[in-house]
Amino acid sequence: IPAMPCFAAMMLSVFVFVRRRLPPTAALLAFALPMTLPVVSFSIQSRPYALWLAASGWALVCWQSAVREGGGTERRRILSLWGLYASLTAAILAHYVGALIFLPLVAGELWRSRKTGRDLPVWLTFAAAAAAIAVYVPFLKASAIYRVHPWHGVVPHDLEETYLLGISAVALGIIILSVAAHMLGRE
Repeated sequence: IPAMPCFAAMMLSVFVFVRRRLPPTAALLAFALPMTLPVVSFSIQSRPYALWLAASGWALVCWQSAVREGGGTERRRILSLWGLYASLTAAILAHYVGALIFLPLVAGELWRSRKTGRDLPVWLTFAAAAAAIAVYVPFLKASAIYRVHPWHGVVPHDLEETYLLGISAVALGIIILSVAAHMLGRE
């Protein structure tokens, strides 16, 4: 059951993220898009993927809010930075792939800093959230005796079936959404 509200929270974060830049119609399309992709299966699994997606989605929303020019008061920025920290930490602690959310955020912040200069509070928030990885260290050492080598019996075909098919479906969905948003933006 916890996966369902987490998946819904992820969908809501997509709506909020897109709505800040595009018309409501495009945001509704973005909101519905995850229901058409293979990630919808995460909404009923007893694994942490839906939590990871929700935390990642809200990390993007909080970063967008924290760096928005003319976006509000200093209090709102501080709340956004706290939300960014909490979301990034939750993403990392939910699953080891949670660290992947740092890639688009760091890339976005590097791109943004070309014009605005370095935003020290954002970078410190990234660093503080990344420090959550230190929580794993004692567990990794203690559980090492129980693990089987993760690549035991894995063949390249498994990689394609596991990750590439899902990524291609997500990429197709993003392309369709981008074209739809562009067409709606012309109106």
